[in-house]
Parts: sequence; structure tokens; C-alpha cells
Amino acid sequence: MKSTPGFITWQPVLTDHQAYTYLALQERSGRPVVSYVTAREDEVRRAQGWAETRVDTVARVLVPKRGFLKFFWHALRDHREQVHVFASPFQQPKLMLVLFLAVFMRLDVYLISEPYSPISDGYYADHQRWRARFKSKLRPILYRLYALLLGRRIQGIFVISQLAATQYQRAGIPADKLLPFGYFVPKTAPVPNSSFAGNERVRCIFVGSLIRRKGIDLLLTAMAELHRRGVPCEMDVYGPGDARLLQGCLGVRYCGSIPFGHAQAVIAQYDLFVLPSRHDGWGVVVNEAICAGVPVLCSDRTGAGDMAVALGAARLFVSEDLDSLVREMEVLVTRRDVLAALKQATVAAASQLQPEVAADYFLACVRAPQNARARLPSPWYGTAK
Repeated sequence: MKSTPGFITWQPVLTDHQAYTYLALQERSGRPVVSYVTAREDEVRRAQGWAETRVDTVARVLVPKRGFLKFFWHALRDHREQVHVFASPFQQPKLMLVLFLAVFMRLDVYLISEPYSPISDGYYADHQRWRARFKSKLRPILYRLYALLLGRRIQGIFVISQLAATQYQRAGIPADKLLPFGYFVPKTAPVPNSSFAGNERVRCIFVGSLIRRKGIDLLLTAMAELHRRGVPCEMDVYGPGDARLLQGCLGVRYCGSIPFGHAQAVIAQYDLFVLPSRHDGWGVVVNEAICAGVPVLCSDRTGAGDMAVALGAARLFVSEDLDSLVREMEVLVTRRDVLAALKQATVAAASQLQPEVAADYFLACVRAPQNARARLPSPWYGTAK
């Protein structure tokens, strides 16, 4: 087994969904993790209620706006013996530059990468759909180019969702370099004892931006149909966006945005979490729901969905298929035994979604020989690839 070096991470910003895993990696390995960022906060994310990470024991270094080429060279040269981890590496030209430089210097390089969006809906807003449509056509071409330039030189890619693995394989990355991964946040909320007794209405919750990519329009239409059928459920909606979309929707209530860091405490008050995204690279709010002891129903285009289903705490519906969404919601509302079984599974599932589990798997991959990494059992999917 190889000895464990320190870790250098590179990402646009450091948020909780990465930082807690880095903290666990630092604690489990006994080696320092230093995170290089191009910004302290993302302005778009901040407008949506995100804040910089609460983790203050992972060192952060801000990449300067001027002289960054010289800065990159010195940082890589001074950390030649460390493992370099690039998260969201293709999001910014600066990160791509330092990534290619690290590869050129033959350093130990890993990527942590979400799938690219294959749809034309905007990622953060509904405007400029023509631009999003153009990007959706361009991304597969760019990823084939990335695979050609990087495929043989990187040690591995920790793929955020099975869709990411599929996309990278199609781009030409060998399957034995693709390592299943996700985003992970710690459990903070106690699991309430909900019995779904009698004719009590099932309380559902949606958390996310009120935009088309998140499927809010599908959700509202589904709730109207469930109300027409007399299915006993109600939906509380949390998130930034135009709340006028919800006006006149029976059984639906807009509750504003959840303060950063309080998602689990709020979600824990509900019986079912619903995320009907047309595309979500991951959807860390799925983790939050499971950690809060709340079963999940999400679309099959939600990155976290496959892992949540494999852990027994979620069900999927076919994305953009209204009948599929209505059918699954009706089953979960009217079959309390099905909902209760999913809820019971959240306890074990939450224990597997902790940053310490992710850090242990990450370390096992880094320490293993190249030809053995892909055969390591996944903590989340149960078997090796």
C-alpha cells in the first residue's frame, strides 16, 4: 500500500458539499488538505442563499487575479509530491490552465466532476435559453477533446453520478479510471418519529430554485392533478425565484427560502421530499433530506437519485413524464407502508452518505494500484464496477 501524501485541491469556490469531505480526508489521512479557490463566494450562488463554507479547518488560498500564471507554476512546483484534485475543472479557464499545467508536469492528478447538462434549460435562471441550447450542443464535443488531452495522463475521475460516468466513457475516458462518487454533507438533524397515522395528509416539500430546470412547472401541474383526484397531500415550496408561479395552485404553499445551513432542520418536519429536476448534476438537497430522515422522490435525471435508490431511501420517476410523477406521488401518499419503508431506510442510508465514508473511499482509491482502483467496492452502490 502506498503512503499517503498531502492533498491540494483546486475549485472555483469552496462550499459545504465539498469542504466537509476535504475535512474528513484531512482527518482520516493525517495529512493536510489545502484548497486553492478562484473566489471566496460565487455571486450567483450567494443570490440564491448559499454562503461560503462553514468549514474553517481546511486551509484556503485565493488565486490572485494578476500574475496567476507565475502563481500556478510556483504552487505546482512547491507541491510536486502532493495529490492534486481538481473539482469542477472545466468551469473556468484559469482552472483548466492549471489543470493542463499539472498534467504537463506529470503530477498525481484526479478530477472530481459532475455530468455536464445535456439540456437547453439554463442552470441558474430561465433567461438566455438560446445560449444554454448552444452550450448543450457544444459540451459533448469539448469533453471528447478533454478526454483526448487528459485521458492517459490523469490518475482517475471521481464521477459525481452515473450520468457523469456515462458521459466520460462516451468521451473516451477508460472505464477503469472512473470512480463513483458524490457530494456529502454531515447529518445535523434528529430524525422525527412520523407514523403517517389515520387520514392525515402527507406533507411534501420541494427545495430549490423556482426555475424550469428544477421542474417546478411539472410539480405544480402534478399537484393540481392529485388535488383533482382527491389524493390527501400538500406541498410546501422553498427557494429563490418568482413566487407568482404558485399563485392559485391548490394544496401548494410558498414558504420563502431556507437560511443557509438549516435545510435538514426544515426538511425533517415533512413526510416526503420531491425533486422533479429536468437535470441536476447532483442535488445535495437529496442528501439533506435523507439525513433528515425524509424519503425522496426525484426524477431519473437527478444525479443523487441513483445513489439514494441504491441505498433504499428513494424512488425515481421518469423526468418530464407527468403521468410518471403523478403515479409515484399517488403511490407514496396512499400507500403509507411504502412511504414508511423508505423512511426506515433513511437511517442506514444517512450513515453511508457521511463525509467520512467518502473520505475513506477516496483514500482507498488513491492508495490502491492504478489497475485495482476501479475494482474497489463502492460504499454506495454495493459492488465494484
